[in-house]
Amino acid sequence: MYARYLQYLGIRVLTAEDGFAALDVMRTEAPDAVVLDLAMPGMTGWEAVRRLREDVRTRELAVIVVSGQGARESAIEAGADSYLEKPCLPDQLVAEVLRVLHARAARRR
Repeated sequence: MYARYLQYLGIRVLTAEDGFAALDVMRTEAPDAVVLDLAMPGMTGWEAVRRLREDVRTRELAVIVVSGQGARESAIEAGADSYLEKPCLPDQLVAEVLRVLHARAARRR
């Protein structure tokens, strides 16, 4: 649902079937941001965030976790830039992705 909404807005969206495929996509495509769930096949979201932060190719990638696990504090401690609780409206996700990207850009200046 979220991917279709973002595409409708004209945002280029890359998807992956599991955590390992997602890491490969992020390493080869160099997106501006990643939105991930903590519960996904192949690898937990926790592990994906940890690997993203350890890899020089993806270390600076904006990471937004969208999950129903009620784990905001743990997600931020693991390295996520932001956490949204499911269910969240697609507009909330778009606003949060833009907020995180702008905050990261401001820190680089």
